[in-house]
Amino acid sequence: MNCDKCGKEIRRNDGYCPHCGSKQDYDPNFGFSIPQKATGEKKKTKKYLIIAIIAIVIIIMIILFFEIIKPLIQEWIRELFKQIEHSDPFPLPIE
Repeated sequence: MNCDKCGKEIRRNDGYCPHCGSKQDYDPNFGFSIPQKATGEKKKTKKYLIIAIIAIVIIIMIILFFEIIKPLIQEWIRELFKQIEHSDPFPLPIE
């Protein structure tokens, strides 16, 4: 087995490299070291998953907001058209 940092050969169950002193990620269940990159990628994946969930929640909230406010806007437009229908389009000047 080789050191994760300096690459020199070390014993398989060493917790630290005797040459450079860096901590080794040794997994006793599988008998090999866990690459540092793999654990970093998991953190990035988790970060992107959280961002995706937040984005989905925001989109759902926007859709619900417009579904709630849509009837209010429609009613406001109906009232506006009623006022337009009942008003005189060409008022004559008073003399």
